[in-house]
Amino acid sequence: MKQKLIIILGLFITSFNSFSQNKEVIGEYSYSSEFFHEYISLLPNGQFTWKVNTEWLKLQAYGNWQVRADSLILDSSPQKDKLLVWESRPNNSKQTTFYVSDKMKTPLNYTLCVITTKNDTIKIEGQFQKTILDDKVKAFYVIDTKGLYSPTYHATGKNINRFDIFFETTRIFENEHWLLTNGHIIPRGPSGAIQKYELLKK
Repeated sequence: MKQKLIIILGLFITSFNSFSQNKEVIGEYSYSSEFFHEYISLLPNGQFTWKVNTEWLKLQAYGNWQVRADSLILDSSPQKDKLLVWESRPNNSKQTTFYVSDKMKTPLNYTLCVITTKNDTIKIEGQFQKTILDDKVKAFYVIDTKGLYSPTYHATGKNINRFDIFFETTRIFENEHWLLTNGHIIPRGPSGAIQKYELLKK
C-alpha cells in the first residue's frame, strides 16, 4: 500500500511540474521582418493557432501542443497524411513516371527530389503535373511552390514505373519539435530545419 502511495505521489508531482512549465509557456509569440511575419498562440487548453504571412503567401494551421524538456511539441488537429502514393506498373516501360497533384487531384507545380537505385540524388525543378525519368527510383520527396516539403517516400514494390502522388498543400505538424530557450521559441521551417530567428512572447 505504501509503495502504491509513493508511485501515485510521484506521478502527481510530475504532472504538477509539467503543468507549471506549460503554464509559463502559454501565450502569443511572433517574429516580423519586412516581408515576413510568423505567429503562434499557445492556449491554456493545449491547443495552438499558427500563422505565416509573406508578401505572396498566407499559411495557417491549428492543433495541439505540449512541452517536453526544452522542446515545444506540435501536432496538427485533425491530423492529415502529408503524402499519399500509389505505386503501379501499367506497362513495360523502362522509364519512371510521376504524376503529382494535391489531395483534390488538382495538378501541381513542384520540385521533385529523387534518390535512384544507384544512390544518385536528382533534383528536378520547375515541374508541373508529370515528371518522367530514365532511372529506377528508390525514394523521393516533393517540394511545392510555397516551400512545403513532403516526407521522403521509399518505394515498396519492385520494378515500379509509375507513382501517383497526392501532396497535402497545407502545413502539417506531426510530432514537430520546436526549441524553447529563455522564454522564446525557435521554430522549424517547412523543410524541418531549425530557423535562425526567434518568436518572442508578447
